[in-house]
Amino acid sequence: MVAAEHERRSVKDRIVENAKSGVFNGSPLLTTPHRATCENCGQTLDIVYLDYLKAGKFNIADPQAIETENPLGAFMASEQETVTQVIVQAICERCECPIEERPFTVEYLNHLASRAGPSTNMWA
Repeated sequence: MVAAEHERRSVKDRIVENAKSGVFNGSPLLTTPHRATCENCGQTLDIVYLDYLKAGKFNIADPQAIETENPLGAFMASEQETVTQVIVQAICERCECPIEERPFTVEYLNHLASRAGPSTNMWA
């Protein structure tokens, strides 16, 4: 259990570092405001996920196996895939209850970090 916690801490530190250095700035999912609703009082607030990543206001969930479907010619192939959710943690401004959002995965963030920068080609 200690090794898993150490791994989550390492992944979280890497995400915070990437967020602060601008690696995720090109992602509309991370840089645009999203509505979050408090389950306790119904208050809504706009959150920008990238701000929470930069501040370290998130946790890493345990990896989960999910079933995905991929087109294979005229058929659909079913495969198992492992994903690790990022849990963004906000606080309700009205009742101060925690608000948890699970909008993306560690794998998504790794994909963003591994991409080359934006294209420099200009099209007319």
